[in-house]
Amino acid sequence: MIEQYLERLFTWESLVNTERGVEFELKNRLDDARLTGFDGVAIDGEPVPLDDVTIHREDGTALAPADISEDAPLQFDLAETVQVVCARPRLRRGSHELTVELSIEGFGGLSFTTDDEVVDADLVDADPADHTVAELRDLVRDVRDPLTLDRLLDREQTGKARKSAIEAIERRRDALDPVESSDDDAEPSHEPSELAERTQELLSLVVETPQQVQVYTAGWVGGPGTTADIADRTLFSEARVQMLLGELELQDLVERDGDRYEMVHPVVALQRQPRNLWSLLRP
Repeated sequence: MIEQYLERLFTWESLVNTERGVEFELKNRLDDARLTGFDGVAIDGEPVPLDDVTIHREDGTALAPADISEDAPLQFDLAETVQVVCARPRLRRGSHELTVELSIEGFGGLSFTTDDEVVDADLVDADPADHTVAELRDLVRDVRDPLTLDRLLDREQTGKARKSAIEAIERRRDALDPVESSDDDAEPSHEPSELAERTQELLSLVVETPQQVQVYTAGWVGGPGTTADIADRTLFSEARVQMLLGELELQDLVERDGDRYEMVHPVVALQRQPRNLWSLLRP
C-alpha cells in the first residue's frame, strides 16, 4: 500500500530516450516534502550508478544525488517536478521496469517500483538508412512528435532518398498536423488528446497507479463501455483492464451497470482525495 501511494510521484509516459540519456519525471502529487536522500535508480532490475544520475529542477539547476542529504535536503513542494536523467545507453522500444529509492524527511528511506513504455516518439538518433522501407513504415507509425519526423525525413532525403520512405514519413507527419477550422464562429473545443492529458494530470493526484490512470482516462474520455470497449482504447489486455476496473471500483471511482462501466467525474474523484497523502506513508 505504501508503495502504491509513493508511486504517484512517477509521471506516466515520461520515460524517454534523449541526447542526455534515459530520462523520466517525478512530480510531487502528495504534499510538500523535503528529500534527504536520492538513494537509487534501477532500470529493468539493473542499478544505475548514482554517479551517472542527475536531478534537474524546474529552475534549471542540476543536482547530483550526493548533493542531497539530511544536512542539505531538497525542498520538493506539491506540484513541483524534477527530471531524473540517467547517463546510460538508450532503452529499447517497449515496457521497462523502474525502481526509485528516496529518503524523505519524517519518513526515512522509501522506494517504489513501476513500469513505463518507451515509444518511438523520441527517436533522437534513428537513421532511416538502417531500416528497409517496410521497417521504416512500422517505425514511424507510433511516432507522435512532428520534430522527430522532420529529423527522419531530412536524414532520408540527404541519404538514400527513397521515394516510398519519404512518402511514408510525410504521411505520418501530415497525420499529426492539427486541422484548422474554417468556421470563425465555431465554439472552441478540446481535442481528445488534450482532454485525456488534463484528465490524467488530475487523476494522478487520486488514482493509485499509472495503469489505473490510463484505464480511468480511457473510460472517462471515451465514455462508458464494457471491459472490451475500454481495453480497445488502451494498450492493455482485456483481462488486465478487468482487473484494473475492479481496483477502481473498490476506490469508488467507477460505477458498474451490468457489464458496462462508467467513471465518476474527475472533480468528484479529487474531492475524495485525503487532504495529506503523505500521512498515508507514515509507519
